[in-house]
Amino acid sequence: MKAYTKSLWRTVSSHIGRFIAITAIIALGIGFMAGLSDVHPKLIDSLDAYYKEYGVPDLVL
Repeated sequence: MKAYTKSLWRTVSSHIGRFIAITAIIALGIGFMAGLSDVHPKLIDSLDAYYKEYGVPDLVL
């Protein structure tokens, strides 16, 4: 395991820009997904409140 760790560290340190870019992309993706999962219930509640306030019908024929 020590040889693998040493090889991994050597690879990361020789390509530090690539490592930072990949880490940033992963962090942005995680943040985006966390934001979307957090906003969905709030958006549904807001939409329901709007429909109730303005008396929007459930179905229009």
